[in-house]
Amino acid sequence: LFRSVGGTLWEVPEPDCDLYHLLRSSVSRSGSARKVAIADSKLLHSPDSLQNLESNLWAVCPQFQTDPITTLDRLLRETSPNLPLDQLAASVTQTSFLFSPTGSLPSLHEHLDEESALKTCPLSLPREPLAENQETVGRRFATGCRETGVRLIQVVAAPLYPRAYNELTDRLGIKSHLLTALSLQLARTLLAALPNDAAAATIYCDKHGGRNRYATAIENHFSTNRLRHECESAQESRYRFEKAGREIRIQFSAGGESQLPVALASMYAKYVRELCMEAFNQFWQTELPELKPTKGYPLDAQRFRAAIEPLAAARGWDECTWWRMR
Repeated sequence: LFRSVGGTLWEVPEPDCDLYHLLRSSVSRSGSARKVAIADSKLLHSPDSLQNLESNLWAVCPQFQTDPITTLDRLLRETSPNLPLDQLAASVTQTSFLFSPTGSLPSLHEHLDEESALKTCPLSLPREPLAENQETVGRRFATGCRETGVRLIQVVAAPLYPRAYNELTDRLGIKSHLLTALSLQLARTLLAALPNDAAAATIYCDKHGGRNRYATAIENHFSTNRLRHECESAQESRYRFEKAGREIRIQFSAGGESQLPVALASMYAKYVRELCMEAFNQFWQTELPELKPTKGYPLDAQRFRAAIEPLAAARGWDECTWWRMR
């Protein structure tokens, strides 16, 4: 029902370093009593409990450290960049890039402000008791970063509720184009947060569907016509360009979560998605108290949709405003 794309921003001692190796004293893909787990969210999240995913994120993400964010509303407001959705409604095909009329869609924050579930069903954070070793592994992670010259600067996500998701996919035509647009907008926002020191930057992304060619989308999102192609294949697509004197390398890889920054972004996007789903469930259960909640995945989602559809129709709510159509 929801789409959420995550991003992370790191300062590292040298380009293209392997953060799993560099932080091996405090990070592993599976976690332990002494190490935080950072891996593809599918490996860490259980449908029955948010605790494992939540505890590991609360151990490392800046927004949960000194002054932790304790409500979903504040989390979305402070860690979701206010992306211009009208620019995301552009064609990112290999032949054209046509912006939709300015102002035809709200910004991401305006989109979130319109959602009844977020306004009427506030959630406190964390949702579950954090693991007993959460503070311990968090301190070890902070120490490991300090000793290796690594700094985790930001962890962000861009969640789309059905209304905006449907509008954007209708205009783009292909879901993978929306994922590309969201990813590049997030990357551009994170790059803007870097100091003006002209240091080189590398952007790691997971592959988007079966797509191998990203050149036109990169050129238009970053307003550059000097993109250098390194390779375009089923396994990996790599490009380089300069922006404001900074050398930028961007790569889209199959299994991108093998890179620690992408894995953490995957975890945070999943966390935000699950929180939004919980608010969505609470909203409909307020209207229909006997309604069993859904995780939003295909089979059970159809049961949930059949239960809420009569009420939505009686209220005059268009289906595209409360249900993801693709």
